[in-house]
Amino acid sequence: MASAYYSGVYKKTTFGKKFQILVQVFDNGTVNLHGIYSDKNGSLLEQEASYDGSIEKIVSVEKTTVNGMVPGMIVSIKSGSVVAGAGTLDIAFPNASDEVFEALKASKEKYDNLARIRNQRIISEREKAAAKEKQLREEGQAYLTASYNKYIIPQETPVYPLVSEGYKRALIFIGKDRSLNFLRIDGEEKKEDLGTIPYDKIHYYDTAGNIHYTTDISGEMKTFGGSFKGASFSKTGVILGSLFGGFAGGAVAMAASYRPAETTMPTTTLNLNSDVRKIDDRSVMLNYYSDIRGQYMDLELPNDIYNFLQTHLPDKRYGIVTELEKREAVKNYDSNPNLIETAKASQPVITQKEDNMEEFKKKVEKLKILKEAGLLTDEEFAAERNKLLAMI
Repeated sequence: MASAYYSGVYKKTTFGKKFQILVQVFDNGTVNLHGIYSDKNGSLLEQEASYDGSIEKIVSVEKTTVNGMVPGMIVSIKSGSVVAGAGTLDIAFPNASDEVFEALKASKEKYDNLARIRNQRIISEREKAAAKEKQLREEGQAYLTASYNKYIIPQETPVYPLVSEGYKRALIFIGKDRSLNFLRIDGEEKKEDLGTIPYDKIHYYDTAGNIHYTTDISGEMKTFGGSFKGASFSKTGVILGSLFGGFAGGAVAMAASYRPAETTMPTTTLNLNSDVRKIDDRSVMLNYYSDIRGQYMDLELPNDIYNFLQTHLPDKRYGIVTELEKREAVKNYDSNPNLIETAKASQPVITQKEDNMEEFKKKVEKLKILKEAGLLTDEEFAAERNKLLAMI
């Protein structure tokens, strides 16, 4: 529904062009304007102008004298048009009533006030969001600092970082007791988890995997050119031959001027591109004894942690551990040559109700170490292995 309405006709001269003037102001914040293009001073440009849309695009509403003598108003509207001003267009409304001028101006002021309130609300919400983000950032950093101080107080504590994203950290550090500790901190959620493998539960660590190279081949085949030209003969020669030699002369002329069909094969090119990619699937396997599972477990770690472990836990390297185990086995065998028989005699009878699989694995491992140390011949090793297999 229109809150204000004006309609009229304007002619610059008695016999000049007639312009329809229309101003409608609606309660929903829209307008329907039809007037004449004008410059800022109110001089008419003799061209019809119209706008039908939201009041938000109206820049200003001014009461003025149109064309130097006619009372009216000029409305400036945001536009991509360059007519009468870059970024705006000015529409003049000669003889527009005071009522419609006041209604349009009031609607414009109402919109401006609402826009100002909306912008202030947006600014306020952004400021609150920024303050909240700052608070969370400070709290997250404080939680990270507190967690670091809780678990890694000395500056010399060996630390290997795994993840560092925002206020989330995952790292491995060596404790004073040479334990291997896995710490995860979430500063946003205010959570932390700590897992520890005691030094005496660490069996060994070693590298696993390899570096592979693969070649990606891509190609493009292009075919161009080639043609087919059909057989032909000279029409002129045939006509002349027929005139002077009859049918036989035409046939001879046709045969003499005949050109066989010609075929030109297309040219094909194949462009091949190759790209060698490096695939590194190396990792570090940490073997440790789990009290919860009651068995040895493997934990896969990033490949570049190997140097960190070798620096701070050098005696847990696989080569060193296996060498020490061999020496211990030799020492035990030298002190008790009947070690295997003694161990066998001391073991309780295995029944189906008892779960002795872990003990069986340990015996197999010891038998393997004695064999690798050269303390058992192939025949002795096979005999002892068969005895163990018979116990299952």
